[in-house]
Amino acid sequence: MILSVGTLMGPRGGGVPSSVSAEVQSVFNRMSALTVTEEGSIETFVDGLVAAGLYNDITEIYAPCFNATDYLTGFKFMTLVNSEQVPVHTAGEYVEFQNNNQHLLDPQNMDTFSTLDGFMGCYNVFTDVDTTNNSDLFGVEDASQICYYRWRGDDTDDFNAQYNVTDLIPRTTSSVRPNIDFVGFGLGGTDQIELVVGGSVVRATRVRNATVPKVDCQWHGHNVNGVPAAGNMSNSRYSFMIHANGLWSDGDIVSLRALVLQFLRDIGVTGIPVT
Repeated sequence: MILSVGTLMGPRGGGVPSSVSAEVQSVFNRMSALTVTEEGSIETFVDGLVAAGLYNDITEIYAPCFNATDYLTGFKFMTLVNSEQVPVHTAGEYVEFQNNNQHLLDPQNMDTFSTLDGFMGCYNVFTDVDTTNNSDLFGVEDASQICYYRWRGDDTDDFNAQYNVTDLIPRTTSSVRPNIDFVGFGLGGTDQIELVVGGSVVRATRVRNATVPKVDCQWHGHNVNGVPAAGNMSNSRYSFMIHANGLWSDGDIVSLRALVLQFLRDIGVTGIPVT
């Protein structure tokens, strides 16, 4: 029997007709223990991304707020790899990094799926107080080619961030610690882009470099020359992460943030900003 998109098989192959979109069904097919709440949240979120014209540019989505079976499984093709000391997972909420030996890694080199232009982000909640220490939310590095996002602490009140560009994008005004929100950064043409707390998008002209080769992206800290690094880290909780390729406008990024926050609310993650 040939099924149309409107009569796809049920999320776990049980033969129950489903009216979900092909994009949603593809996500369901990668998961194995989704709750009804998770299924409904995925459907609303993915269909919202499709309607906003963003879904095809998204390379991978991770939702560590999922159940204990599916929380490392990406929506599209990758599955996260735990550090030797496994981070602490709380179903329905987050994965928690309680020390500098805990992280998550993509399972393959970033240059195998990334392009020069793109965007990366996560929903982060620090469990440590702010200090003068650096805190890398995620990233990769290989010699002079760098893609990482760093909060420099309350001593300088700014960020260091490089996304396939040759120099940093520091900001010394209106900086807010990337905490209790979906934040991220990327490159579009000669603009390096930062999404900061509250949904503001900051751009700065930078010289384009190249994608970082032969290195897996590290979430919580950043991977240096293929060796997951334990420096520049602060204890925190991640509920959502994303890789994307494409030239996005400020409006696209703001729309993405709104969809991510609503997805996390729909899952039931506590403490999500209302706007």
